[in-house]
Amino acid sequence: MTTPAQRAIAVVAAAIVAVLCLPPLAVLAVQAHLGRAATTVDAGRLLELLGNTLLLAGLVVAASLLIGTLTAVITQRSSLAGRRVWSTLVTVPLVLPAYVVAVALTGMWGGDGVLSQWLAPWGVERLPPAAGLWAATACLATVGIPVVHALVAGALQRIDPAMEDGARLLGDPPWRVFVRVTVPQLRGTLAVAACLVALYTISDFGAVSMLRYDTFTRAGYAQFRGRVDLAPAFALCAVLVAVAGIFVVALVLLRRR
Repeated sequence: MTTPAQRAIAVVAAAIVAVLCLPPLAVLAVQAHLGRAATTVDAGRLLELLGNTLLLAGLVVAASLLIGTLTAVITQRSSLAGRRVWSTLVTVPLVLPAYVVAVALTGMWGGDGVLSQWLAPWGVERLPPAAGLWAATACLATVGIPVVHALVAGALQRIDPAMEDGARLLGDPPWRVFVRVTVPQLRGTLAVAACLVALYTISDFGAVSMLRYDTFTRAGYAQFRGRVDLAPAFALCAVLVAVAGIFVVALVLLRRR
């Protein structure tokens, strides 16, 4: 149980964060309203960016949940040698900004990339450059997987494995134990992890810019550069904040449950 002092510290910390976050949001709302920003961007362009952003978020969340859950289960529920070492290695990308992963990805792929040089003796002269949806998905999933792994591994440590052992004694194969027993106990954790990874994905700017994939962050920055009329940029930022707000509300509701 939390003590009154701990609750007071939490309230103060939350108030400080709110004070720091509210002024930029207020400026954005006022600028968007006064400048009628929503009418300065073509509706088709808004829908295109919204589709691109949500598609990227969906793919990154799916890949992160699948791989991060599997690595957590393997390191927490198997007899793999050196499980703690492997669990630590999975979380290493957490200390790397996404744009650093993007730099490494572009260095691996492409005409002069390391991977192209390795495959040259087998007749592969040139690989496609690391750009677009697939590259952005691979880059951001690399950062999202450790988030899911850490949350799921923590949840598995709190779950009594007796139910899983009982299912095995009744003859269920490992995959069925995982699907029927383990996953239902992780639904809340997986939902929270999905929201966190989605929020990180839609907020990323460096990786999508380097990998040339259009999302709200990249398009908004392009509107700010060298423009006299900043209303389109405010419009894009306002839509992005609205999308992020949906995920934040979902995250709060899930944590309460």
